[in-house]
Amino acid sequence: ETKQAEKVWLVSVGGTWGKTRRDGTPLSFTVTPEKVCDTVEAILLWYRENGYRKERLGVTVDRVGIASLEAAILDGSLLARKDAILAAPINERPAE
Repeated sequence: ETKQAEKVWLVSVGGTWGKTRRDGTPLSFTVTPEKVCDTVEAILLWYRENGYRKERLGVTVDRVGIASLEAAILDGSLLARKDAILAAPINERPAE
């Protein structure tokens, strides 16, 4: 009997194209098709919680670190805290 390979996605975050180009940062793990939507939602919640107003996702990933994003996705806490994250004010960049 032939065994079929499990279908998985490799997710990259923060890529941009245009005046400034940035390749997306790949997550260090793959995602099953059933978990893609939850993973994308978790990425957006992490961005909402960690990003500054008008800061691009890739810049947030570079500033905070991909390890922080991956840990938050894997521990499931972002989806559990969704309402609180969305109710919080948007982070303002600290004065320099």
